[in-house]
Amino acid sequence: MEDAQVVNLLVRRCISGDAVAWEEIVQRYNRRIYNICYRFAGSPDDAQDLTQEVFIKMYRTLNSYDVERGAFMTWVTTITRNLLVDHFRKSKQDRMTDSLDSAPSEHEDAMPLSEQIPDKTAPPDSCAQPGNSGNHTSGFAKALPGPSRGGHSARPARHGLQGNCHDFEGSGRDRQVEN
Repeated sequence: MEDAQVVNLLVRRCISGDAVAWEEIVQRYNRRIYNICYRFAGSPDDAQDLTQEVFIKMYRTLNSYDVERGAFMTWVTTITRNLLVDHFRKSKQDRMTDSLDSAPSEHEDAMPLSEQIPDKTAPPDSCAQPGNSGNHTSGFAKALPGPSRGGHSARPARHGLQGNCHDFEGSGRDRQVEN
């Protein structure tokens, strides 16, 4: 009996409930599936978990295998590839949704990422001076070219304001704006 015929017989026996046939399928294909999963995952533990998921998927969908559409190994490889792609998408989404304020899952006592990254900018309230609740925007208006001070210009502004908040407090340190 050829290999393809043996596999087809094993599949039919397995679908009819023969546990020994399933054991033989697992033994025949375990190493191949594990190797594919290992190349994808790079970790023996992850590869073993993914291999187990592939076999669960195979067992649940074994009756969908059609001898006329291709070899059993092609069907197994397709299931493996699809599961690995799904796993990659899920793990990618998990990585993208990690919060900067949460501690890394591997080291629960570690500082959150947001505390590990130093913030070298001035705090937002650094422009506020005690007892000075005046209008801080007057310096901005003075820095704008002619028509933009009080009215609207028909042409779009092509200039940018440069500097930090201390440059526009109206203390005479206003910068010239480039057009």
